[in-house]
Amino acid sequence: MIVRRVFGVAAASALFVLALTAGAVGLGANTAEAQPQIGENSCQGEDACTGLTAQVGDSSCNGFQACLNNSGKVGDGSCNGDGVCALNKGAVGGDSCISVGACYSNSGRIGDGSCNGNGTCNENSATIGNDSCTAPVNLFIANNTCTNSTMPVGDGSCNGEGACEENGGNMGDRSCNGFAACELNRGPVGDGSCNGLGFVVFDLSCNHNMGSVGEGSCNDGAACMFNSGEVGDGSCNALASCNFNPGPVGKRSCNGEWACAGAGRPLGDESCNGERACFENSGSVGKGSCNGEEACLNNSGDIGKRQCNGFLACKDNTADIP
Repeated sequence: MIVRRVFGVAAASALFVLALTAGAVGLGANTAEAQPQIGENSCQGEDACTGLTAQVGDSSCNGFQACLNNSGKVGDGSCNGDGVCALNKGAVGGDSCISVGACYSNSGRIGDGSCNGNGTCNENSATIGNDSCTAPVNLFIANNTCTNSTMPVGDGSCNGEGACEENGGNMGDRSCNGFAACELNRGPVGDGSCNGLGFVVFDLSCNHNMGSVGEGSCNDGAACMFNSGEVGDGSCNALASCNFNPGPVGKRSCNGEWACAGAGRPLGDESCNGERACFENSGSVGKGSCNGEEACLNNSGDIGKRQCNGFLACKDNTADIP
């Protein structure tokens, strides 16, 4: 009987010890899991990894104040430069934010291969897609791509010196690529829109634009500059088209150099396509009308559907044409 009690006490003691051991292992495992993981060749440099609470990939955050106060995951090969990832709270993809001041104060997710340029992502507070805001070096003008941008930027967008600077509208994919494209823009921009010619003097598409821009629109030198009207899909694709236009532009319209520039009334779908078509037009234009070189130029009358199509058609017209 005594032997059985001894064995029972021993067994109970052993179980208690095992329980303590298991608990200790469990606590140790949880503690290990809570620690952020740092990849190979990462966070090397003054103040590197300071305040870091999230995972850092391989070869990342190497530089002065790299990863300072970062709480978002950092991908491989990212944030390599002075002040990079400073105050960043959003996840950073691979090969991103490699520049002086890159990712400064950013709180939105940054995709792969993005914000690679001097000052890029400065104070950005919204999501930036893949391969976006990647600006080339300019010897004459400071690089400010994505500076003060407060709205989301899609994939492959805002690639150009000053592109999207102080932009306040959503940027779609493959948009606003060109020198100062979408700078101070306030309207949402659809996919594949507001892309310049690749030549500095004319790459000002959607600069100071206030209206919404549809997909595949406002692509060419300075297209939709200071436009304040809604632009439909596939419209205003030509040099200076829809500049200073305050009225809504329908789909597949105003495609021609200076087409619809300064026009002040609603323009229907598939209208005003041609060089200087509807230029300084002050009358409304119906669907499928005023297509041709200088058609409806300086027109002040209201034009109905499928009217005034051809070279110089209804130019300087003052009468209403139903």
